[in-house]
Amino acid sequence: MTHSRAEAGPEGAQLALCALLMAITGALAMGCGELRGADDGTAAVTYKLTVGPLLAKRCVSCHSGAKAEGSYDLSTYAGLLGPGTDTTRNVIPGDATSRLLTKLDSAKEATHWGHLLPKTDELVSGETADTRRTADLKALTAWVVDHGLAYGADMVHPPGWVYPGKRSSGGFHGGLLRARGWKTTGCQECHGADLRGNSKAGGGSCYTCHTSGVTSCTVCHGDKKTGSSAPPMDLSWNLTSASRGVGAHAAHLGIKGPYPAVACADCHKVPTSTDAAGHLFDDAAGKKSDLTAEVVLSGTAAKGNITAAYDQKTGTCTVYCHGASLTSAGTDSKPVWNSTKKSTCGSCHAAPHTNPAYGGADCSVCHQQVFKACSGGSATCFDVNSKVKLEAASAALHLDGKVSLGKAGGGTCDGCHGTAASAGAPAPDLSGKSATSLVTVGLHDAHLKTSGSLVGPVKCADCHKVPKALKDAGHIDSDLPAEVTFSALATGKGKPTWDRTKGTCANVYCHTGSGGSVTTWSWTAKASPTLGCNSCHGNPPTKTSSGSSHPASLTCDGCHSSAYDKSGALNPAVHLNGKVDL
Repeated sequence: MTHSRAEAGPEGAQLALCALLMAITGALAMGCGELRGADDGTAAVTYKLTVGPLLAKRCVSCHSGAKAEGSYDLSTYAGLLGPGTDTTRNVIPGDATSRLLTKLDSAKEATHWGHLLPKTDELVSGETADTRRTADLKALTAWVVDHGLAYGADMVHPPGWVYPGKRSSGGFHGGLLRARGWKTTGCQECHGADLRGNSKAGGGSCYTCHTSGVTSCTVCHGDKKTGSSAPPMDLSWNLTSASRGVGAHAAHLGIKGPYPAVACADCHKVPTSTDAAGHLFDDAAGKKSDLTAEVVLSGTAAKGNITAAYDQKTGTCTVYCHGASLTSAGTDSKPVWNSTKKSTCGSCHAAPHTNPAYGGADCSVCHQQVFKACSGGSATCFDVNSKVKLEAASAALHLDGKVSLGKAGGGTCDGCHGTAASAGAPAPDLSGKSATSLVTVGLHDAHLKTSGSLVGPVKCADCHKVPKALKDAGHIDSDLPAEVTFSALATGKGKPTWDRTKGTCANVYCHTGSGGSVTTWSWTAKASPTLGCNSCHGNPPTKTSSGSSHPASLTCDGCHSSAYDKSGALNPAVHLNGKVDL
């Protein structure tokens, strides 16, 4: 974030100031003369007299305003000097390949060459439309190549006074002001105390170019078109992020996706005025600053159990918002400020799960409060990978210092799966699906029901190790699928098995009795048989629990009366309690 320092020292500033005052004195004595060409004595081509009026006739109808074609505004001198939709300036002094010229070259761009054609009423005697068009292009070329993008034709200021070819140069008004400690007292004699012009002294208004004010942030850095005071451009007129003065400013302020907006104050002490201590001056006494931006990290940058820091030498950041506090850091958790490398989901923290049962890389499976599926065409959508596209459900939660799991108001099982009524058992499963044909949903609901059932409810702990807290061992500390851990009740006297590939249970106490017609049970409703008295055990069973022959009587309540209520209905809670009630 280092800004370029003024190259002119105090002696250079004095010399530049003296030269300026001599030029002003000479100009006032002689009268303001016309800026002449260096060799042939012809008048120089300037923006004010030639280029501006020409562009106003030919180009400004398309290239002006908030929706300027190609984001290139030709209605002002400052706009003409700037770039369009990229970071390449369209006019560079001395460069015949400047885009403004190549776009108007008939051999390279017929469309724009056509726009340069004048109207009939603009022609003078003996002139054709084509000769005028050729002459206009020649004048534009001379302005760019030979006359340094000169703004006006006067002898008061040097040719580079308005065009910042080298911002630290004493020949550019900003460079001289920088060398003089940003004091404008020498300007006020001609331009007025408020710099809005002085008709008596002949000085124009500084507000002609600095329309937002001479103390506006964007006079020195930022983007006048968007009103953003953060670079680009930086103090040295750089536009590309490879420059330390530009870096990732635009990326942090133009955030799209599941990230909260970054405030300038998160990284800098923001001045309340141009002459505030620590901005142009190091202290209230007016000691000139070296223009190296001070990085003072706070807010989101300083969260977590780290000491947030910026290394001025290497240009690297150690901040919470890039995963510096995470034990499972990403591949680029200490980013270089002016690197052109783009951040991805794996840059700040470890890459997300790839297990399909977790939704693959779909963050919204577990972090439903933060992410949601892309609604299609949204400018805030981002690609997690080639298959998953998400957008923010709440960007503020992404970097709030907490891990937001499940649905809003989480903390209970149904925050991630199931419902409050089902005590968190699917459906829905972790992917939000509810079909009982899926092994992740299956017959959870049927096992938890008591109404009209022969058993139940079956406790979650009969098939799973139930966590008491979110981060208990065996819960979210491993990839899916969920571990099936049969309890003593489910085990009975045998050794039950669970085949997830087939989705079947076998030798489970609650489904395995003497003489039963079904020995292997499907977990999914799609293939599950209808329960009957002879499904799990014979009707009556062929053997008792001790191994002897079971009586042939079909009146179960004759021997097992304690398993029935007064109305003669089977009590599901007693039916499968692990005991033989006689």
